[in-house]
Amino acid sequence: MASIAGSTMIGYAALGVPVEYLLAASLMAIPGGILFARLLSPATESSQVSFNNLSFTETPPKSIIEAAATGAMTGLKIAAGVATVVMAFVAIIALINGIIGGVGGWFGFAHASLESILGYLLAPLAWVMGVDWSDANLAGSLIGQKLAINEFVAYLNFSPYLQTGGTLDAKTVAIISFALCGFANFGSIGVVVGAFSAVAPHRAPEIAQLGLRALAAATLSNLMSATIAGFFIGLA
Repeated sequence: MASIAGSTMIGYAALGVPVEYLLAASLMAIPGGILFARLLSPATESSQVSFNNLSFTETPPKSIIEAAATGAMTGLKIAAGVATVVMAFVAIIALINGIIGGVGGWFGFAHASLESILGYLLAPLAWVMGVDWSDANLAGSLIGQKLAINEFVAYLNFSPYLQTGGTLDAKTVAIISFALCGFANFGSIGVVVGAFSAVAPHRAPEIAQLGLRALAAATLSNLMSATIAGFFIGLA
């Protein structure tokens, strides 16, 4: 969750995000993700897993055709599981936005949403990371969009500020670019839970329990990378 795929990196670069920021953020996310994963889920006991006597319950395929057919069916099962869970997560976010918008409409805030609320809540965090206070609400809103929806939507809304003559300074652009560079969003929890549950259904409760921790670790890794990038660019 803390990093992005090479294929999506090309798409984000096409939106105007500096490719050097995307590459650096993806590499920095690896140790950062491991660091925060260990902090949020520390290994307090010695591992009981032994690699000496491994046994597989499934019979290995006896031919290439059987292997191809089995792999295709497994892939279909994973894809269907992921799609179903992602749709459920998107529906939940839409329901929350509908409730927030409905309640906000009573008080004159009909356009209120989870992303806008997260934007206001995360503005102080963006300021602590090094963003100017005048741009902190924008940075917080984009980070909120990334968490609530996905990083593509956030980068898409960030793209106009990257055009020639943009109002953001280089430090703010770097911080936001790094902070958004990752798959850490609520929908990704659905992807992970759906994929692993299809492969190992008996461990689905354990995987679901770790979903929010994985999201938190990945998000903290992205924010730490953004803070480090902003610090060094501010020195230039």
